[in-house]
Amino acid sequence: MKFINLYITIGLLAAVLTACGTGETSLEEAKNGTSPEQENVEPEEESLQEDNNEETDQSDTMIRLLENKLSFTLNGETKEETAFLKHSDNQGYSMYILPEYELTAEEPNKDVVMLSNDGEIFMRVELLPEDVDWNATEQTAIEQLQAVASEVNEVTPPKLDFFANSKVYEAKINGEVITSYLVNNNEGVIKLTSFTKESADHRDSFIKMAETIVNEAK
Repeated sequence: MKFINLYITIGLLAAVLTACGTGETSLEEAKNGTSPEQENVEPEEESLQEDNNEETDQSDTMIRLLENKLSFTLNGETKEETAFLKHSDNQGYSMYILPEYELTAEEPNKDVVMLSNDGEIFMRVELLPEDVDWNATEQTAIEQLQAVASEVNEVTPPKLDFFANSKVYEAKINGEVITSYLVNNNEGVIKLTSFTKESADHRDSFIKMAETIVNEAK
């Protein structure tokens, strides 16, 4: 029993001497600004707690309410209605949709927000690659409008932050209004094309819904 105690005592002394005789600091410790004497369990626990808080904060920023009040103008009449959050599995974004409309996938990388009781009134939504050629995209939008109308006009973008950096072109033919919005903002490069009528002007409601687009892939 005495020999066992002796070995234990020698082992403890060796460990203490080894720790005291080490004066070097690793490269990783130097970068982090710590030394072996400074390390203890509590800072690691605090760091872990801070990381958890950061993850929680980041996840909280992704949470959107299921409902949102939208104000818009329809045929000259100002309205306010509750819009409901919808997700596009086709393109990976979410937006608020007013009750009279529905969001559906049209084809890969293209969705439509359509007036439920009139399929001729709708807005096409396209999230384009961020490295897309802006000038070529703008020219294509103009040519698409020229294909259906002889006169295409550039119009003033909506006075909303979402459309702060955008180009808007419009064509009218036989009482129909086709408007192409090219948007470049924090959500990416987005092309919106609305098809409405002079007798049923839904442009503002489409604009207000589009303003709520959040690219969930960013």
